[in-house]
Amino acid sequence: MNDTNTAKMIKSKNFKGLYVNFMIGSMIGLMLIGMTSNVGVELIKLSPKTVALLMIVFAVFNGIGRPIFGLITDKYSSKNAMLISYALIIIAALLMLVANEGSLVLFSIAFSIFWFNLGGWLAIAPTSTIDMYGTKHYSENYGVVFTAYGIGAIIGVLASGLLMDILANYNYIFYFIIGLCIIGILLSQRMIKT
Repeated sequence: MNDTNTAKMIKSKNFKGLYVNFMIGSMIGLMLIGMTSNVGVELIKLSPKTVALLMIVFAVFNGIGRPIFGLITDKYSSKNAMLISYALIIIAALLMLVANEGSLVLFSIAFSIFWFNLGGWLAIAPTSTIDMYGTKHYSENYGVVFTAYGIGAIIGVLASGLLMDILANYNYIFYFIIGLCIIGILLSQRMIKT
């Protein structure tokens, strides 16, 4: 599907799959980045200073997620890159479900993976847009695809805030994330051809 214009792109099944998956990936990543400090201090009982230092490490993982997932998407396809991302996020969420007070190592590994994957989605989406629709209309096409990031941010923050207000337990957020990943895996495997 080379050099497809935006009007044709938005009618395609691939676009719908890419859009929803980018929204889910962004929702998960931005929700967890926003909660990093609270989870570290309130759930794991780390000092705010320790969490602040760890966030520097997490930011590095976020940065390296972009070229690594760009490479994965180029080499193995959009569908496989999404599958790898969701699998990693599920592993990280499971680590957090077994983490408890003082679980510095589990928290560090899990949140490195979460931040890494948000960076990854910022490579999967543009690379997939070019792969699926070509370069001629890329700026306009990716501009439309990128709106999924904003929608994901709004829904993610609202959902995590609502879950914490109602259930007052971080574990439910990690279960919610695993559920979103399963939905994403099913959608990516059914809706994306490349």
